[in-house]
Amino acid sequence: VKLVDFKDDFRGVDKDGFGAEKLWRTDGTYDPIVPIGYNDNPVVAGEGSAIFFHVAKPGYPPTEGCVAIAKQDILKLLEDISLAAHIEIQK
Repeated sequence: VKLVDFKDDFRGVDKDGFGAEKLWRTDGTYDPIVPIGYNDNPVVAGEGSAIFFHVAKPGYPPTEGCVAIAKQDILKLLEDISLAAHIEIQK
């Protein structure tokens, strides 16, 4: 698990021409946010990227590919795991 402090605006297009998302939000969805290392070593075009573990919105609507649970559950999980932990994405 890699904890990141996202205080900058990451929207727009990155150096490789891929879209990016604004991660500094006021609705609490990304408080906290944990990046999931998916399709990043190496990157395979068309396989998706930028998957995060974050707070679910009320009613648990679908995400755009992320993993989202209640904030209290994320905070409890982060207390109980180590920085060596990983999240496995399965098809």
